[in-house]
Amino acid sequence: MAFSRRGVVRYNLMLDRMGAGADRNCISLDSLCLSVLREHSIAKSWEIGRVSANIGDAAMGLELMRLAVDSLNERIVLDEYSELDPLSRTHDSLLKYLDLINNIKVSLAFEAEPFNKIESDEGLDEFDLEAIADALAALGLPPFAFSLFSLFENLRRDSRYMSWADPAYDLCREPEALRRWLKSEGVDVLLIDEFHDTKASHFQMLSLLKKFGVSYVAAGDPAQDIYEFRGIAPFNALQRMLDAGALRETLTRSYRFGSKIGREVFAQLSKAERQHIELDVAGPDGAVVHLDADESLAKQLAKLQPRFVKHNAWPNSTVIVVPSNPHAMPVMRDLLLAGMPVRQGAGMPRYGQRLEVLLMRGVVLMSGWVRSTKKIWADDVMAALELLKLPAIGVPVYQREEIEAGLVIQQENAEYETTFNMKKAATSIAQLRAILSIECQLNRESLQSIIVRWGIHTYVRDQAVTQAERLGSELLLNELTDRLLEMGGNDFIADLDLIYERGQMVKEGMRITSVLQSKAMEWPVVIMPPQAWHSNRNRTVLEQRERYIAMSRAKSMLLL
Repeated sequence: MAFSRRGVVRYNLMLDRMGAGADRNCISLDSLCLSVLREHSIAKSWEIGRVSANIGDAAMGLELMRLAVDSLNERIVLDEYSELDPLSRTHDSLLKYLDLINNIKVSLAFEAEPFNKIESDEGLDEFDLEAIADALAALGLPPFAFSLFSLFENLRRDSRYMSWADPAYDLCREPEALRRWLKSEGVDVLLIDEFHDTKASHFQMLSLLKKFGVSYVAAGDPAQDIYEFRGIAPFNALQRMLDAGALRETLTRSYRFGSKIGREVFAQLSKAERQHIELDVAGPDGAVVHLDADESLAKQLAKLQPRFVKHNAWPNSTVIVVPSNPHAMPVMRDLLLAGMPVRQGAGMPRYGQRLEVLLMRGVVLMSGWVRSTKKIWADDVMAALELLKLPAIGVPVYQREEIEAGLVIQQENAEYETTFNMKKAATSIAQLRAILSIECQLNRESLQSIIVRWGIHTYVRDQAVTQAERLGSELLLNELTDRLLEMGGNDFIADLDLIYERGQMVKEGMRITSVLQSKAMEWPVVIMPPQAWHSNRNRTVLEQRERYIAMSRAKSMLLL
């Protein structure tokens, strides 16, 4: 088994090259959990094949979350002592709540105090509730997290809906299904790759297997354990195995790269692991190029392009790796404006749709710093919708709903996508501008006053779920602020629109991706732009691991 789908694909390709039979195919941990539930769960009462219909069903998941939010909001309104504001019901908000619930499920060790009481049949008293709320708050989770979790789970269990976090979570709550599977399959030993990415829920499931007599061999790299969600630190499944008495064997050879890249990678790995590490290398000869932080990245890449071609990497196999999605935005902007072909990678929004960019676009639109005759684009509508989500913006609920109704034709269609009402958008944006009534001269003092009054920094920081993303968001906001002051409102918006047009023209090009998305991947050429990595001081273990992961993706050429 492997943790990720990419790991499964890679492992099965290796088995094919070795001539292994089809009965030795690798599957993911979640696929195993899903198979066991489908075939052996009594609590779920699924017909064989029925489970697939609702896995990841966006419409059903969002509808269940909408019901849970409505129920929670009703409680908040009726409780005169509640300090909570009603939760937003917008499409994007519901998606974020789903992500919150999923990450709670995979990240929390539910068998440990105080979270082991969440599903207690005896019910929770006020002291239990307070302990759970305090524990969640200490992890940086919102105060409504536990209530929303409980309401959503009650709805989900009756619906047969499952999201990506549910197979392992549900299986841990029905251990007898695991016992029946073991009896039917006769499994004695499991081989698990990518074990460093194992989450709390998967580890609990594997602990049950061990309790039932199954042995397992786990292969993983502790220096690649960087998963975190808000205040929930990496789970460190490998260390937990060692603490439980597992035997340890060390792999000594890398087949990805040669000695030149290897020296850089192993030096970084030694920093992350606090000990000297040097492995044998059996990969192709490669090259390491140190970029000049004071020279344009686009100019340096243009000079190096013939070498990328030599490695059969230009342009689609040349990949730019940055610490987080916000770190990618200034790099993407500079390359697109310089005429370099670059595309956003998986899980990354295009430049104009990044939260920080939309909020600053909204500030310009609302402050009268752009021509009133400006044509309204879809990004302007998205910017207005993002502004309406700011808790501190001070727009009454009835006016907010009225403006949203004018900006959106229908919040969700069959595919749960937002459809903008471009015919009425200009009127609705003007209405929001009139309500906010903040026309003033553009200068640093007035701009900072708006940003602070609307709580933009706080809002953006609360949306980020990792340390790297929080830092990247702060830097991106500062960069956008400086550029707005330098360019003025009209040129700032024109710059955003130009970047969009340039991006639409790129059909093939370099990809830019985050460290998290680069895991389990490898490319001939990997670029780590100094402008994106200067905020990573290479001091903390997490920062050192992020650098190590990015560097070790390169096969033939590493630029840093």
